Amino acid sequence: MRKGPYLVYSGNASNMTVLWQTYDAQDISTIEWGVSESCDRGKIAVAEKNSEGDIHRSIYTITGLPPSTVIYYKVTAGEVTYPGTFLTAPASSKVPLTFYALGDSRSNPAVLDKVLGQLLAGLNETDACRTFCLHSGDYVTRGAYSGDWDEEYFNRYYKNTTRFLSTVPVMGCAGNHEGNGELFRKYFPYPFEDKDYSYYSFDYGPVHVAVLDQYATDYDKQSSQYSWLENDLTNTTKPWKLVLLHDPLWCATPPRSSDEDILVYRRDLQPLFEKNGVSAVIQGHRHYYSRCRVNGIEYITVGGGGAELYDPSGDVPYLEAMNKSHHFARFDVSEGGIYVRIIGENGALLDSFEIRKL
Repeated sequence: MRKGPYLVYSGNASNMTVLWQTYDAQDISTIEWGVSESCDRGKIAVAEKNSEGDIHRSIYTITGLPPSTVIYYKVTAGEVTYPGTFLTAPASSKVPLTFYALGDSRSNPAVLDKVLGQLLAGLNETDACRTFCLHSGDYVTRGAYSGDWDEEYFNRYYKNTTRFLSTVPVMGCAGNHEGNGELFRKYFPYPFEDKDYSYYSFDYGPVHVAVLDQYATDYDKQSSQYSWLENDLTNTTKPWKLVLLHDPLWCATPPRSSDEDILVYRRDLQPLFEKNGVSAVIQGHRHYYSRCRVNGIEYITVGGGGAELYDPSGDVPYLEAMNKSHHFARFDVSEGGIYVRIIGENGALLDSFEIRKL
């Protein structure tokens, strides 16, 4: 096994997509699943898909799953079997619900493994904690090279990372280090609105997440992505609307005069978020934690997934918190709000706050 098995949530509450990649060609792999370790609800042979050169990829979407149910599965490649579990999505408004976020995991897989060890420690509190994780981009250093994905993100030497990927679907955006996004879109077949770009949205219980592409296509008012986003945020009926992007609108680093993109974000995207009741914007790119509250929206930078840390400036408006630490975010959704905790690689609580409806 070269990568995985790992999970992608399609946005359909009764489905889960399982992916894996082997070093050698496999005429057929098999996947089995069920509601117990016996995996007696289904078994199917899976041929490689979209494989070329040394990329031997397989993908299978398990369908017809009951809501809020722990599913056991196992992938057999050659003579070796690789087990995993996941929780299916809940009914459309079910709470409590817990999900997670991190970003900029590139460069240091050992640190990522340590961060994920802390995340995994909370998964067994209740089944409702085994949901999904947002990734705010820069999974690897060189996203156009499959070797970087092997060494930095899918490195099977790191047991916390391997267990996490086989248990929790990661729903992410492309960062600047993902390059043109070609491998990113192959490894993560999210429900993209356009096959050539990396923007999409999905629902999970009472939560709606819109994911932006800031690199392969435009996002200003004249762009097709902006029109899609406006329509997406306007028409969702979910009580909690989140936006996921890589390059932050507001963080603990002041923009330079040359940072024209940030000015466009604030000019065009921020009013759209405010008009449509977005509760939080999850961001990366800056390798630290920070939180700015601007006109009722929390702008949360979670760039501490593994890359070398930056020094936050703090000389910015609207800043509520900052911390130079590797970390992840935990979001606990209830009827009345979302309680957020930022947890460091050693388990320290770096920040906590509550998001409520305006």
